[in-house]
Amino acid sequence: MTQYTKANGNFSTDTTVGELSVAKIKPEFSEDRFTQAALTVEGKIGNFDLIYAGAYLKRHDYVESDYSDYTYWYDTLTTYGAYWGDDPSQFIHGTDKYNRSTHELRISTANNENRFRFVAGAFWQRQEHNIQQRYMINDLNPSYSVTEWPDTIWLTKQLRVDKDSALFGEATFDFTDHLSGTAGVRFFDSNNSLKGFFGYSLGYSGQSTGFSHRYRQLSESEQGASTDVSVDIRYSA
Repeated sequence: MTQYTKANGNFSTDTTVGELSVAKIKPEFSEDRFTQAALTVEGKIGNFDLIYAGAYLKRHDYVESDYSDYTYWYDTLTTYGAYWGDDPSQFIHGTDKYNRSTHELRISTANNENRFRFVAGAFWQRQEHNIQQRYMINDLNPSYSVTEWPDTIWLTKQLRVDKDSALFGEATFDFTDHLSGTAGVRFFDSNNSLKGFFGYSLGYSGQSTGFSHRYRQLSESEQGASTDVSVDIRYSA
């Protein structure tokens, strides 16, 4: 499956301008495209059923947004607009790239009439989000621009990666025709990380917020297990 969307303008409205209208200084538009595919394969190994399911997603969007309202009020309230040049109108150039893949494999008893039945499997997933947000002013003083990013007063450039994996299983045993027991267990591991930069240039902020100073790396991981045991009593005449 694939899809492409292009839109001009934005979804806000200003009734003082007109019905379904808005006044903007910079043009606004967006493009969004994605491709998604999924696959399921079923088979047998001896007397057991085997199933594999996998999916893949790739998405890329591009957005151009007017940010002049922020520029106007920031200058009105703080008078800092003098730093921005003759045309301080600010706009946002944003791109996002997403990649995601998932895989699951499970094996189970084929005959549900057996006294002993089970299902077991493994799961793995990886998600990636490449974030780029440039808050731009045309012809901005190079000393105020983020290093190596011309006309960019603020930059968010980050990569987020989320990884998850799990092992799981469940078994059922019929002690009698009316009494059965079920036990299940799941082990999981997750790891999330965020690396990149956000901030102004050193020349604009006057603080240690330059490209090399605002680079950050955050990561979080978690491991655990969960279990479940139940008894099922069934009565049939």
